Amino acid sequence: MGAEGSPHPLRREAVDAEIARAVSAFEAIGPPDPLAMFAHAYATRPAPLEAQRAEMQARLARAPHAAPGPVAPAPAAAGAEGAAGTAPSEGQSPPMRGQRRPWRS
Repeated sequence: MGAEGSPHPLRREAVDAEIARAVSAFEAIGPPDPLAMFAHAYATRPAPLEAQRAEMQARLARAPHAAPGPVAPAPAAAGAEGAAGTAPSEGQSPPMRGQRRPWRS
């Protein structure tokens, strides 16, 4: 620990870099196939579930651009800043609760 009780700066930088790599790898996966939720729920799909899957498949065929994807964060209010007084830069995902922010002021 450093003189002020905080982790060594190089260790903190290494942890921040590891978190950034993990977040980038997760974000690179992309959204799941909406029909995948029907694939492994039952050994044999009941008729109502098969009907729901067919309806979802038809909707996706009609409007493939409407397939669910990642949800963009709501725009921040004017002048809003992050919890530490810093705002994420454009293109950065907001941190999850308990996650350390990779950006520092």
